[in-house]
Amino acid sequence: MVAAAVAAASPRFQAKGVHLTLGENRRSCWILGDAVRLQQVLANLLDNSLRHTPPSGTVNVAAFLSDKTVTMSVADTGEGIPTDQLLSVFERLYRVDPSRVTADGSG
Repeated sequence: MVAAAVAAASPRFQAKGVHLTLGENRRSCWILGDAVRLQQVLANLLDNSLRHTPPSGTVNVAAFLSDKTVTMSVADTGEGIPTDQLLSVFERLYRVDPSRVTADGSG
C-alpha cells in the first residue's frame, strides 16, 4: 500500500521537482484496517507534503514493523509546523494557518 501510494504520487512530485523516496524497510506485513481510508490518509499526507515542500526538497515515506505494530511515516523538508501547534494538528478541522480556511476544506 505504501509503495503504491508513492508510485501514484511520483509524477506530481517530479513535476514540481520534489524528490519522493520510499524508505528501505519494505518488509511485507498485514494490517487490520480499512484499506480505502488508509490509502486516503497516505494520499492526503503526500498532498500536504508536496504543497509544503519547495522544489529540490525531499519527501520520504516509510512503513516500519516493530513487534505487532506498524508505523507509517511521511517526512519532508518543508517549513514544518510551529512547535507550539504540534499537538493541535490532531484536533478535528484544525489548521495551522487560519487564513487558509476555505468553506470546502476539511482541516
